[in-house]
Amino acid sequence: METGVIGASDNGLGKLLKEYNEGKIQIYEGGIQYDGWVKTGFGSTNRKAMPINSPNYIYNYLESFGIVPEEYGIIHPIAEKYAHMDKSELMVELTQLELEIENYRSMFG
Repeated sequence: METGVIGASDNGLGKLLKEYNEGKIQIYEGGIQYDGWVKTGFGSTNRKAMPINSPNYIYNYLESFGIVPEEYGIIHPIAEKYAHMDKSELMVELTQLELEIENYRSMFG
């Protein structure tokens, strides 16, 4: 599905179905539009350029309103990192990560 920033004159996404955050997020039959910029300090930052753990990062921002970003083609960067792996590769990676976490816990209590 198509995603885009609010403000395009003709979004071509069809009928408006739902709005969130005072119209800053709009769900259409054919996709989603959202406010792509966040006020930061004296300027603005694109939501996609925010740190991935920021509540203003586009994935987290949409999710905070109960929207499933994947339904609109927005995938979390961490999930993208592992998208090419099959189940057995993911299990190996998960096991390694769990062991690393346990090592850190034993070192730092």
